Amino acid sequence: MKTAMRWFRRLLDLALVLLVVAVLGLVLAVNLGPRLGHDFVVIRGGSMEPAIHLGAVTEVSQVQPADLRPGDIVTLKEADGVVVSHRITRVLQQPNGTFIETKGDANSAVDPVLTPVSDVTGRVDFSVPVLGYLVYLLTLPIGVLSVLGLALTLLFAIWLLEDFEQDEEEREEQVAYESELARVLDARQNRDTTG
Repeated sequence: MKTAMRWFRRLLDLALVLLVVAVLGLVLAVNLGPRLGHDFVVIRGGSMEPAIHLGAVTEVSQVQPADLRPGDIVTLKEADGVVVSHRITRVLQQPNGTFIETKGDANSAVDPVLTPVSDVTGRVDFSVPVLGYLVYLLTLPIGVLSVLGLALTLLFAIWLLEDFEQDEEEREEQVAYESELARVLDARQNRDTTG
């Protein structure tokens, strides 16, 4: 039982450390990334399934228009301000500039309008599934309170288990002390009766 409790406490310790590291890492990445030329975008649609899942976080790095190739997944800002990540199907040179044709992997047809390369905010380098839900959660006051509540609950549980382990150790020491005392008293009594 003692070993199981110790392992459970270590598991809670690990969970708390991972939670703190994940939250701090996200906060640092989201705040420092743009200054270093990398943006993080939460995917809020399923048009890029299965390559990029709904709720994923994508890392978007700045790219020169001349470096765009078919097959690249790019993030672009549409005229209405909506940010979309789709795959380039073609790069087209037009008299009025360079344009790209894009398509979501899950969509049956290409996007209806060609996009000027000037609307591309960057190329998607990688994505982390599910992490976007935590990022979105941390943008809401209730989400921050929820994560803080989870961290405090883990910390409280760790403290309780440590206190329980300390009580168990004190009980074991007391039993060992009483056992040793009884042995010494028995030895003394045996010596007194025989001597």
